[in-house]
Amino acid sequence: WDHLLVEGDPFSIYFIAAALLITKRDAVLEAEKAHAPAEVCSLGFKSEEEVTAVLALAQQLDGSTPRAFRRKLFKATLHHELCGADPILHLANADIDTMLQHALCLTVTASEVVRKEPGSLKFFVLDCRPTDQFNAGHLPTGVSLDPEMLRTRPEDFTRLVSSLETLNGMHFCLMGAGEESDPQVDTNLGQLLARQFTHLSMMEGGYEAAHTLFESKEVDLSDHYPRGCYVCCKRAGVKPVAPCMSPQAKPDHASRLGATLGKIA
Repeated sequence: WDHLLVEGDPFSIYFIAAALLITKRDAVLEAEKAHAPAEVCSLGFKSEEEVTAVLALAQQLDGSTPRAFRRKLFKATLHHELCGADPILHLANADIDTMLQHALCLTVTASEVVRKEPGSLKFFVLDCRPTDQFNAGHLPTGVSLDPEMLRTRPEDFTRLVSSLETLNGMHFCLMGAGEESDPQVDTNLGQLLARQFTHLSMMEGGYEAAHTLFESKEVDLSDHYPRGCYVCCKRAGVKPVAPCMSPQAKPDHASRLGATLGKIA
């Protein structure tokens, strides 16, 4: 209680509950199925040391969780209590329920992905757009993971994903073009989930949202080529022209990953 009062954070209790469940995981799993709910309800602390350990884990979980989770949690819990039977709120909660039931991972905003404030999470962006779109403009902290590679060059795709596996534990954010439903993102997400990747998220609004931040000078875009940029050409009503790239301008996967890691750090 001292911790909750000092922190004054209404979300702390959720992370403490998650940390407590992780700490007591074996006891819950060992209980008979019929007794598991009662086992969860009876979880508690047996010593001051255990409290300290759980609080430390809770703070670690909080620090490694995107802020987008707090916004969604607020809408589903505290906002509901504050606004009562607001019909608009019920629609918002319905959207959250749909996300929890059907989404394969958490969504985060483009602003959070590009944020460079001290203590903010650092995201490794996996750009799931076609290679030509990536070459005409992309986030500096992104690498191309074109799902078409899985069909046409499966060995290269496997090699790239294997390289990413060495970074497992980093926050990976998958970015599409910006369509509400993006099969290219879903394909890559399925591949990464099958390989037991953790800390996966999807960028809300995709490249279009990143481009909006670029226009307001909140973020830089690498290799931005207006004549080939998907967003620029869409707004101008013209067909994109793929940028010409020499072989020397196409680094291998290892070089691309190394350069991106340097920008994230």
